[in-house]
Amino acid sequence: MVSIQNILFLILLLLFSIISFGQINIKGKVYDETGILPLEQVSVLSGQGTGTTTGKTGYFELTVNPGDSVWFSYLGKTTAKFAVSDITTIK
Repeated sequence: MVSIQNILFLILLLLFSIISFGQINIKGKVYDETGILPLEQVSVLSGQGTGTTTGKTGYFELTVNPGDSVWFSYLGKTTAKFAVSDITTIK
């Protein structure tokens, strides 16, 4: 016999699968205005509140929901905003 607890567990598991299935990974490198020098320690933030910073090579990777916006912030520079679409690499 199936208990209410088992049914609730299955429903929660299904919802979790649907939520995590919709997420995508975006990745890229951040460069200076010349497009030559990679920028380290650029803040990369998603609309859902998650974030990361770029490493020495300017590389970042972040998991977001489709349709989210991603902000790039660097000390002394204007913050840039991009909409996430099917394109998962931002250059």
